[in-house]
Amino acid sequence: MEIAIEELQVPVRIGCTEEERAFPQILVFDLLLALNDGKSIESDMLSDTIDYMTIIEHVQTIASARDFHLLEHLAGVIGKDLLERHEKLESVAISIKKHVSPLTKSVSFTTELYRS
Repeated sequence: MEIAIEELQVPVRIGCTEEERAFPQILVFDLLLALNDGKSIESDMLSDTIDYMTIIEHVQTIASARDFHLLEHLAGVIGKDLLERHEKLESVAISIKKHVSPLTKSVSFTTELYRS
């Protein structure tokens, strides 16, 4: 069972140079949350699934808590945090998009982290 959060826009201070990190940039997050059971399909109870608003708040909090240099590191920090906080998560796939040039729509990084 999977829950998708698509095109979550979060202001983040990110970049390899101080100039790039001087002001927050809007990053676009796509998350695919794989749950380790499907109890909520039958129960209709929030306690049997993941509260996606809580996930959204966690992503926003982590991403805005400090400066980051790389999309890769940011994705890893968020993925590990979500897996630690939410025992119902089996894996988290994260894609982060960033506008970097008028020559492209965006650049992105995608990874999937699994519960160990």
